[in-house]
Amino acid sequence: MKYALKIEFDPNTDSYLATCRDLPLMASVGCTLADCILEASYGLQAAIELEKEQGRPEPIPSKALDNEYLVAPASNGSF
Repeated sequence: MKYALKIEFDPNTDSYLATCRDLPLMASVGCTLADCILEASYGLQAAIELEKEQGRPEPIPSKALDNEYLVAPASNGSF
């Protein structure tokens, strides 16, 4: 499964920030767009694990909007 992420560049910090509508606790940053996407994959996995630990089901990914990136969570055990 891939989740839709909004990724924005912040000129004040010279970095990219990724957020996910389906997993509001997930936020990841990176110095480049590629770094941000990589960090977001780990952030997605951590957020999904947290949902499961709290007894909630893994959220079903929403359809991506035009300005969003589709990113898969990192594989289990890849941290």
